[in-house]
Amino acid sequence: MTEGTVVAVNPQRRFIGVQTASGNCVIQILGSHKPALNDIITGELDKFGGVVLDNKSQHQHFSADIHDFACDQRRMDMLMGR
Repeated sequence: MTEGTVVAVNPQRRFIGVQTASGNCVIQILGSHKPALNDIITGELDKFGGVVLDNKSQHQHFSADIHDFACDQRRMDMLMGR
């Protein structure tokens, strides 16, 4: 299980960027969950596709789609539409 911190949020596209020890992870939120900057996210942040993640800061599980992981800041910004 990987842990990271939310470092970017794009609510219009329902994307968050999570910084982990191996780089950034770009996640699309499925459903109504609303992670905030600096929230701690845990789960399978190192694989593509659908996953269930845990927001430790908000004590909530949520469904998500991993679009990229272990990527640099530039790639994260591009995928998030920033």
